[in-house]
Amino acid sequence: MVSKILRIGLPMAILLIGAFLTFVLLNHREPPFKQEIQKIIPRVEILETKPHNGSILIESHGIIEADAVFSIASQVSGRVIWVHPDMKEGKKINKGEILFRIDPTEYELAVEQARADLVSARYDLDLVRAKQNAAIQEYQSYKQMGKDSGSSPSPSLSPLAKYEPQVESAISALNSVKAGLKIAELNLERTIVYAPEIGSFRSVSVNPGQIVVANETVAKLIKIQPVVIKVPIPLSDIDYLDFESDSEKKSSLALISKNMGIRVHQWQGKVKRIMSEMDSTSRNALVFIEIDHVISNHGLELPVGLFVNVTLKGKMEKNRVKIPLQTVRNGSTVWIVNNENKLEIRDVKIEKLTNTNAFISSGLNYGEKLVTSSITAPIQGLDVSIFDQNQSLRLVKKENRGVPVQKQNN
Repeated sequence: MVSKILRIGLPMAILLIGAFLTFVLLNHREPPFKQEIQKIIPRVEILETKPHNGSILIESHGIIEADAVFSIASQVSGRVIWVHPDMKEGKKINKGEILFRIDPTEYELAVEQARADLVSARYDLDLVRAKQNAAIQEYQSYKQMGKDSGSSPSPSLSPLAKYEPQVESAISALNSVKAGLKIAELNLERTIVYAPEIGSFRSVSVNPGQIVVANETVAKLIKIQPVVIKVPIPLSDIDYLDFESDSEKKSSLALISKNMGIRVHQWQGKVKRIMSEMDSTSRNALVFIEIDHVISNHGLELPVGLFVNVTLKGKMEKNRVKIPLQTVRNGSTVWIVNNENKLEIRDVKIEKLTNTNAFISSGLNYGEKLVTSSITAPIQGLDVSIFDQNQSLRLVKKENRGVPVQKQNN
């Protein structure tokens, strides 16, 4: 009997005790902890857009070339008797200086011979003219005698009888001798060879005692002032430049620079013209620049063959917005922070790109907040906060003041 009661009563008691404990736990449990999810707002760096009312700068590069290379040669043959001491490779020479002399003896004798021939030709002309005058006077006397005697008129003299062909021949001979004298004097002058321009010798192959042949090149002279450079630029940039041939316009300026150690050497040139051929490597237009003053701001003479950087100063542009190139996203969009601190992804019209900047003609106004930093997931209307550099600096200074200074034991 007792065991039967235990079999029935024990499970019931266990169920009652479990229900009671469940009731107690449910009525005395603590409410669940609620954790608010913080909204992460990206912080961005901005740049306030400003109007650009300056010149468009076009970056390029090139190699300095000589404006001209002269082949030095004598116009007469002969033995060289003197050579300028600076007529050596790499040496410089001024315009008009004597480069070398040829033995003038033969040419001096030629001048003397021509002068003697001139005296003889003048004598021959005077003699023929005297005979012509005598023949004419004799004819006039004979004609007058016929009139006095009443005889028939005398026949007129023929040109040969009046010595007309003889006089013309003597005059021609005299002119020929005069021309021969001028040629002899010119050849004598040509025994002295002068420098055609200020320049530097690229090669020299003449020495005293050497026999030179007329019109045979004995040296190469590089014209060193001015020097020139041909630089490639995109065809789209040509409209920004003014050329020397443009009427009533000054040619665009060019700044040539070269880094050498801790110094940046600079020269200034002018855009002269656009070449009729394209650059074979980049397939861009070639612009011809001339540099008159070849001494840099640090006193370096601009050498031929030097590779340099070139900045062309283009036309003045107004009502354009100039922004850093890295702020252009996906080719033609920019990120703007509006007055509600929300992100705007905006399309813009880019007029020109350089190596560092983009010039915007529409789609971007002055005074707008242009995002210059990156955003992991940019979305139109995204809430953003603007990074305040001054505030960050103040926090850093405050934290530095709170750090105790430890004394060092000597």
